[in-house]
Amino acid sequence: MKSAAARHALCGEEQATRQTLAALRAVCRENGRTLSELALKWAVANRDVACSLVGSRSPSKLEANVRAVEHPLSAEMVRRLNAITDPLKERLGRSFDYYEGPDNDRTR
Repeated sequence: MKSAAARHALCGEEQATRQTLAALRAVCRENGRTLSELALKWAVANRDVACSLVGSRSPSKLEANVRAVEHPLSAEMVRRLNAITDPLKERLGRSFDYYEGPDNDRTR
């Protein structure tokens, strides 16, 4: 279904996004991690990511971010996270411009 906020004529992927987030939250619960910890660990584990810009509103959040990357994810966990998110990424396509369709992609 197309979101009313979308300026393009494409259907949104809200349902698939919610399902993907639910699966990621389940992984977090299984491993005693927050979603932000898992996301940071996963970004650091990705060879295609040169750096991660992390914001912290307090010293305790900064310390939590540092702790999150002290122990890297296992290769198996990276594969699991990729398996969870790859179907959504495929549905969303290569454009990450959420307000325009691929014909008017402002990010290229």
